[in-house]
Amino acid sequence: MKTITCLLLSPLALFGTTISTDYTAERSLRVERVMTVSSEMVDMVMVVDGEEREGGFGGGGANERELTITTIDEVLAHDEGAPTKVQRTLETISMEGSMTFRDEPQDFERSSESEGLVLVLSLAENGDLEVEVKDGDEPEGADFASLLMTQEIDALLSGEELEEGDSWDLDAEALVAGLGLGLEGTLFGRAERTEERGERGERGGGRRGGGGGRSGFNGTAMSNLDWEGEATWTDETEDVDGVECIVISLEIEAEGTLPEREFGGRGGRGGGGGLWSPLSIYSTSALETSVELELEGQLLWSLKEQRAVSLSLSGDFVQDMERNMSRGDREMSMSSTTEGEIEIEVTISAD
Repeated sequence: MKTITCLLLSPLALFGTTISTDYTAERSLRVERVMTVSSEMVDMVMVVDGEEREGGFGGGGANERELTITTIDEVLAHDEGAPTKVQRTLETISMEGSMTFRDEPQDFERSSESEGLVLVLSLAENGDLEVEVKDGDEPEGADFASLLMTQEIDALLSGEELEEGDSWDLDAEALVAGLGLGLEGTLFGRAERTEERGERGERGGGRRGGGGGRSGFNGTAMSNLDWEGEATWTDETEDVDGVECIVISLEIEAEGTLPEREFGGRGGRGGGGGLWSPLSIYSTSALETSVELELEGQLLWSLKEQRAVSLSLSGDFVQDMERNMSRGDREMSMSSTTEGEIEIEVTISAD
């Protein structure tokens, strides 16, 4: 049950405070992250040798993917308030959703071999991160070097002494880290594909990978955008399961061009498989996929327990794709517009 009240002039508002996570407390923090991306192609235009053609490849149905990552952190050692050794349990790493292929929805799911691992993160004498797999079998090719020893949400904090009503800017590096956009690539790695043929011989019915759907718009792709945002310590509070929290509002936007994905042919690895195989006879001379998105929401923070309690963000995006292709003296161009929604929910509990 959540209640919203207004703060008057609290002592913290009068004297200022630094909002930061307490890593000296004897507790474990369980962090559940859920990111949902839904999209639908709303327009497609194809031109072959100067003549516009109707229709396209695969239709323009709705796609949805939900990524869930749950971790449990316990600080084993700290120095001057900063963690120097942390045990992290990768409790849940999963992805599921549906995508439209030739106007037919297909469900997919994907798990990670890193799920269930217990890691120990520690700082070497030179300041580098060292990762030891304490429990479980380390997946082949796993690279945990990009993991953070601190909570990802810390990147959204100012680090300065603040008063109620203060705002601070968030740059791209802080937002990519704070929203956990790099976790998907780190914990999943390269998608593995297990394919089965359907009744008509199409590939893709049994894919466990390809979680990004046709658009390839996922956390890894979003981390390549140019991000900026603003956070504000508002005059509201919320009570979450008996924990009083201040409300930090967030307004975020991003734009940019997604990196070019591998463009496969028949059943190739370009994320499209059979979807794009009729185009494999053409050479791609130009490819650009641009994205604009806006998110807004709030970070709930407990001043008493000195930790984040939740992060909630939602918003819309527009993705425009253009391809120019050629084969001999034949030319083809294709453009499409995809609209979608993003929801990010992070819940932190202390034991």
